[in-house]
Amino acid sequence: MRIVLDLQACQTGSSRQRGIGRYSWALATAMLKRGAGHEFLVMLNERLPDSADTIRNDLQGLIAPDRVVTWRSPWPTAAEHAEGRSNRGRAEAHRQAFIAALDPDFVHVASLFEGWADDAVAAVPDSAEAAPVAVTLYDLIPLVHRDVYLRHPVPRDFYYERLDELRRARLLLAISDASRREAIELLDLSPERVVNISTAANNIFRREAMEARREAQLGARYGLTRPFVMYTGGIDHRKNIEGLIRAFAKLPAELRGKHQLAVVCRVSDADRERLVGLARQAGLRDGDLVLTGFVSDEDLVALYNLCKLFVFPSWHEGFGLPALEAMACGAPVIASNTSSLPEVVGRSDALFDPHDEEAMAGLMSRVLEDAGFRRSLSERGLERAKQFSWDESARRALEAMEAVHAAHGVPPVHDSSGRKPRLAYVSPLPPERTGIADYGAELLPELTRHYEIEVVSDQAEIGACVPLGCQWRSSEWFDRHAAHYDRVLYQVGNSSFHGHMFDLLSRHPGTAVLHDFYLGHISAHVAASGSDSGFWTRALYESHGYRALLAQCDGAAPGEVARKYPSNWNVLRDSDGVIVHSGFCKRLAASWYGEAATARMLHIPLLRSKRNPCSREEARRALGISDAGFVVASFGVVNPPKLCDRLVSAWGLSRLAKAHGGLLVFVGDSHDNAFTASLLGQARERGIEEQVRITGYVDAAIYDLYLAAADVVVQLRASSRGETSAAILDGFASGRAVIANAHGSAAELPADAVCMISDEFEDRELAAALESLSDDMARREALGRAGRAYLEQMHDPARIAARYRAAIENFHATSSHRRMHRVAQELIARTTGTVAQPGDIEHAAQALAEVVPQDVSQRQLLVDVSQLSTTDAHSGIQRVVRSIVLELLRFPPEGFRVEPVYAVYGEGGAGYRYARAFTSRFLGIGAAPKSDSRVDVSDGDVFLGLDLAPHIVPGCERALLRMRRQGVRIHFVLYDMLAALHPEWFPEDLVGWLDQWRRSVARVSNSVVAISRAVAGEFSHWLERARPARSEPLEIAWFHLGSDIESSKPTTGTRAETARALARWRKRRVFLMVGTVEARKGYAQALDAFEMLWSQGSQACLAIVGKPGWHTEALVGRLRGHPESGRRLFWFEALSDEALGSVYAASSVLLAASFGEGFGLPLIEAARHRIPVLARNLPVFHEVAGEAVVYFDAANATELVRAISDWEIRAQQGRLPDVPTPTPLTWRQSTHQLLDVIKLDGRSATPGPDVCEDRTSGFHA
Repeated sequence: MRIVLDLQACQTGSSRQRGIGRYSWALATAMLKRGAGHEFLVMLNERLPDSADTIRNDLQGLIAPDRVVTWRSPWPTAAEHAEGRSNRGRAEAHRQAFIAALDPDFVHVASLFEGWADDAVAAVPDSAEAAPVAVTLYDLIPLVHRDVYLRHPVPRDFYYERLDELRRARLLLAISDASRREAIELLDLSPERVVNISTAANNIFRREAMEARREAQLGARYGLTRPFVMYTGGIDHRKNIEGLIRAFAKLPAELRGKHQLAVVCRVSDADRERLVGLARQAGLRDGDLVLTGFVSDEDLVALYNLCKLFVFPSWHEGFGLPALEAMACGAPVIASNTSSLPEVVGRSDALFDPHDEEAMAGLMSRVLEDAGFRRSLSERGLERAKQFSWDESARRALEAMEAVHAAHGVPPVHDSSGRKPRLAYVSPLPPERTGIADYGAELLPELTRHYEIEVVSDQAEIGACVPLGCQWRSSEWFDRHAAHYDRVLYQVGNSSFHGHMFDLLSRHPGTAVLHDFYLGHISAHVAASGSDSGFWTRALYESHGYRALLAQCDGAAPGEVARKYPSNWNVLRDSDGVIVHSGFCKRLAASWYGEAATARMLHIPLLRSKRNPCSREEARRALGISDAGFVVASFGVVNPPKLCDRLVSAWGLSRLAKAHGGLLVFVGDSHDNAFTASLLGQARERGIEEQVRITGYVDAAIYDLYLAAADVVVQLRASSRGETSAAILDGFASGRAVIANAHGSAAELPADAVCMISDEFEDRELAAALESLSDDMARREALGRAGRAYLEQMHDPARIAARYRAAIENFHATSSHRRMHRVAQELIARTTGTVAQPGDIEHAAQALAEVVPQDVSQRQLLVDVSQLSTTDAHSGIQRVVRSIVLELLRFPPEGFRVEPVYAVYGEGGAGYRYARAFTSRFLGIGAAPKSDSRVDVSDGDVFLGLDLAPHIVPGCERALLRMRRQGVRIHFVLYDMLAALHPEWFPEDLVGWLDQWRRSVARVSNSVVAISRAVAGEFSHWLERARPARSEPLEIAWFHLGSDIESSKPTTGTRAETARALARWRKRRVFLMVGTVEARKGYAQALDAFEMLWSQGSQACLAIVGKPGWHTEALVGRLRGHPESGRRLFWFEALSDEALGSVYAASSVLLAASFGEGFGLPLIEAARHRIPVLARNLPVFHEVAGEAVVYFDAANATELVRAISDWEIRAQQGRLPDVPTPTPLTWRQSTHQLLDVIKLDGRSATPGPDVCEDRTSGFHA
């Protein structure tokens, strides 16, 4: 079984640290250890996040992390508040939808009475369709003592609502036989629904040898100075602590004086004052009563071991776990003779009447004074405790659920009246000229065995093929009355007969039969017809993402795009399930969309009846064909994909071209006049025009005559669109030998039933097959018999119709559309009359999407462009973002669709939206295909934090954690650690934002990927110091950046003043610095150095490319007002990428004077332009550039002057390092590196052949 364990009882403040929470945890872990034959899912409440993370950690090793799922109500639900009570109904419906999406066989609720003071929601659905629920039953104490516990109306109503839920549970797992009896009697339940699974003590409760030092420490900590009588278990009216204090006071004075009474539990100030006053009133001295307050488990075990006697005086218990814990530690235990305690203690002489304080005092006196009796209680208590084990409780619980599951019948498909379901059959039918119409004519009579069918078609007339009693409806009528149907079946193809079906399917889901996998032509037709001009663009985008839209906008002919892209995701998504006629079609779906897309795709062979045409002789006589000639027929539309020209060529090569009376006939319509003319011209050139015939469209009767007249049927195919050849099956049905090439679905045919030639055959191979069959009648007959037998076995109409019925019913019963509909209806019903609050609609929509995931989904690579989508500052980081996003959009990783996203804040809280408008502008593809809706994620998606958005990510931390809990892997790109290492370089507020960003990223990410090994190391050191809260280690990786500006969607244009400046550089040495003008870049030191050089007569130029940054007001003033500006000093504040390339090309050397960098992209760009580099001696520069540059150390301008002068001397003497042939990474290679380290499928991605094997910049010679 698949069992969902609802462990909210281990999360709530009211139960987590108490007996219910401890019991729930112990039972759950015991079931996980014991239930090897079952699949478990642990369900937690995300509204109680701290405990959820703790439980996840504690479950490691017991259950796989992805088997721990979290649910979150969109609304607060604590019942002590009026708002929470009003929200509970819809929250319960939302929770049930989440559970239904998990598809469990059984649900175990650890405690049904949570949710008074916390946002816990536990309920038992009132639905026969829901999985059965087992509830742990602890006790019914509030019901038994209602005058004490249920005096106030609001908690009383809450409790009685819980009791109603309890009565609906299929199974109650009582923690004692006493609780079981109470449930049967007080709730009027049948005995078989309530099972005693008992209880056990945790393994930490055991007898221990106590050192004197430890005993003294405990005594000092809690004020225990004498041997003591102990009680633990909470302070509550029914616990009878007052009676225990009075009974202790009744002990003989001498005996009482030698002992203390220790009440070991949390005590409020009010209870402490009350109990101390009661003790004094009863005659106890100060120190006789010890109220320890809360104690740790470790101390509790020690106190159990040290006490001289443990007393449990409760009036009513569900079990009485403290008594069992004390017995397990070897303490002598006496207890009340009520409720469950006799079955715990197991001996009558250790019991007393809790209402008789004299009896309680008398039994305490006996134990304290009689060492033998005390020893007997201790030893027998140890043995008794061993009879209780969590493994045994887990065994009983699992066996009870297994018994219910085994007896749980499958609900009937039809209603109790036996009426067949009413099915709408949406399809063209004869006399329309389409194979799907003919297919329907065969299928409909068989389906009427299982359904009451009404045909939905807008054609002008319907042939006699429609069975009597099947009404004929228009699509408009069906659209208005779809709710009257129990099931819907769509026959979908790639022709104009099916254009109206997409809209119907989106509103009225049903089973879709996908006859053609590629639906590009019909999608384009729908858009061109004017009914929905954006339909094809949306179909391309939804099916294939932006790469298809780029193809559409890059000048490719519409027909070429339609042939290349299937454009059918809307059918897979909107249907309850999809029937295809070949395994090849499923493989196509997997190759385009990933294996998950086939989860609700079923292969049912094409229905085809055994044909009984007239005899060969009669058919030839009717068609005017010679009896003596060898006839080869090919059926279907005459077009290039059917390889008709190859068949003519092979015929011409074979001996058949010279045989008397031979005939090659193409039976089918021709929509391509040019191809038909070419085919006939080819026949004339080979001198076989008299042997080649093209019939044009024929009706079914003539079609059957040609089948009967043929000796061999030849069906060839190239560029299969996923269709199944009905003509091959018709050849089998008529007992004819069939030749086919091993292409598409034909490759799946059995070898003994078809003469199979190679997929990409040579004409000579086909000619040889024709000759072989013309010479061998016995083989032709054997193939005919085998083909007919295969058809009868695999394509029999009655069997196919039965499989249709099974598929339709299964798809309908398990469809997410049906679950969504049920949940939405329940939410509506439970919120009728309530006033909607801001954000409720968005909350509900998001909640429904989360708890009822779509049946099929494409894996997404979500790329965060929050900053770029708002403002492109043309910084280095944004160049990286632009470049990698562009590569990902043009060349998405296999099995993923790439979706840029951005962060938003709204009534529904922080989250992410698809950046469709931005991406369309970025790519230049016109209007966005859809609006920027909220991101909808599924298990297996990947989020890549590519953009640097330090002011955004911390606010989205909860949304990102929710993504992780839904199975999304999260990775962030780290550009540098400079703000952490040198906060003085940055504005104070930015330093704070970046620190928050790093901490949020460290908490939510699966991995952090730095742009260099150096930055990865710096982040690793920071992580060791920061130690953010995580449940598993954070992976740290690195990659290197590309440098081909032309691949980064470069800006273009060169200003006139830039061109004039470049002209003045001719025959002058130009030192170029590139990067934002800010303190860390070393511009001030460089300007100081060049002023010193210019004062010495140097004519070298300093060129700076970069906009002003932080803390640079003084430097900016110097640059703008410098006397050398425009002569030997040039500052370009804003250059296009094209102009920057020109500046690089005109420069003599790149001066990289930064005091700190994350990578050093200008070094790579300089290498691409083959100019030398003079760089500061930074570890990251060595990592990026190796020994191909000259390095310097300069603490001041004077030392930099020396470094520049030394470089000039080396340059004059030809002693500079050889500038290598430009081999820096391209952005495509860099992107592959990034994909490789984030491991999209949990394993390394396979880079293309142009990607360097090692993760270096490729700068080295």
